[in-house]
Amino acid sequence: MKTSAIIFDFGGVLLRTRDHSLRIKWEEKLGLKRWEFEDYIFNGPVGRKAQLGQTSWDEVWADAGEKFQLSAAETAQAQQDFFGGDALDEDLAALIRQLKARYTIGLLSNTWFSDGWAMLRQFNIANAFHFTLTSAEVGVMKPDARIYQIALERAGAAPSQTIFVDDSEQNILAAHQLGMQTIHFVDPEAVYLRLAELREFVAV
Repeated sequence: MKTSAIIFDFGGVLLRTRDHSLRIKWEEKLGLKRWEFEDYIFNGPVGRKAQLGQTSWDEVWADAGEKFQLSAAETAQAQQDFFGGDALDEDLAALIRQLKARYTIGLLSNTWFSDGWAMLRQFNIANAFHFTLTSAEVGVMKPDARIYQIALERAGAAPSQTIFVDDSEQNILAAHQLGMQTIHFVDPEAVYLRLAELREFVAV
């Protein structure tokens, strides 16, 4: 079967942290190891609950403020700084828009956004996708097989017809085990070349 759908992760693929200095500043201020602050926000108990749609992003930061003994002002500043070094990959977004003419394009993201369209609209790229699926929307996170199966249903494609792009190795392995084609987003330039090749073929 030829490829008919391409599903993209968001954070770490389309939106990437280009400047880590602001997060490093908070790690140093709090006496934490490298990546410890970031890991707690995303993978701590409240962070995971938010990504499962069980609590809000504000609660993630209220919990972080309490854990790291931050004042209300410090907590607000830490939250603002956390994504201060992030930037949308405009080149990749442009390529996805081109691919949309030939393939069903989907978003599959572990995020606290229960509405994937709202997240995409913040970055003016909603028009690059045919469908969205977030962990908070369905209460299941990658690499759980169930969320990939929902994504395939929304894409209207068999696993062998679908390419999944993600920066997480465990998420890629889970998709591969279901029979999906995969692109591990490690080297952006290599991914651009692979997707540009797909652009030249008509989907079925």
